[in-house]
Amino acid sequence: MPTTAWEVFANCERAVLAGVPTHRTADDKEFHFQRWVEQRIREAGYEVPMTGRNTYPDFPVTGVAESYEVKGITVGSRENDFDCNSALPSGQHGGANVLYVFGRYEGSAAGENPNVLDIVIAHGSFLNAGGGYQADNKSMRVLGSYGDILLRDRKMYVSYTPYRLLRACASTARWSCPKIGRTDPQLAGCRWGPPSGQSTTRYSLRTTPTCPRTRSLPRSNRTRTPERRTTSRSGARPKATTDRS
Repeated sequence: MPTTAWEVFANCERAVLAGVPTHRTADDKEFHFQRWVEQRIREAGYEVPMTGRNTYPDFPVTGVAESYEVKGITVGSRENDFDCNSALPSGQHGGANVLYVFGRYEGSAAGENPNVLDIVIAHGSFLNAGGGYQADNKSMRVLGSYGDILLRDRKMYVSYTPYRLLRACASTARWSCPKIGRTDPQLAGCRWGPPSGQSTTRYSLRTTPTCPRTRSLPRSNRTRTPERRTTSRSGARPKATTDRS
């Protein structure tokens, strides 16, 4: 199966060694590393469509059944795990392989152009070999005195990063993927053992199910009664009235 991973990995490694920095502005401190990775993908000769910042995966590759999900980490911060945003990490999504790009970069002392210190590209199956438990993310508009505030029953997942799972990732470029496309002895890789013999398929928390319980509210709290002020054309003082619905 054709893969973009080797060229993208090599581009990332060269950029780290050459000291190619990211560029973060005062009003956009979160996505500078994503843009840095996007540039490496395009330099390898591949196109990625313009997607929303919260799209998963971040960069589906045009014409190839592969996508990249980017996780940037400020050095010295939260390096061992990351939030997975309502879905377990996986090596497959929408019929395409998912490759996770992890990278550590310099902190705020580096200003607007922090250097990327190291890179790990890992196939999603390294983080989670199977699908496992998937929660139903439900929502209902039931909260507040008017009953129109949305409750989102959303599960969050936290997975280990390669910086926790592998040794000596700091200040290196590491590649952790199954055999796809071809092998290259110059690329630093690793093998991982079989998954755990057990997988959670359901669980129970000490909370009530997502089923709203209601109580009666005072009559004055059942409808909104905003105050409205009107001014006459004669220039008289405004008169306050109350809209009742």
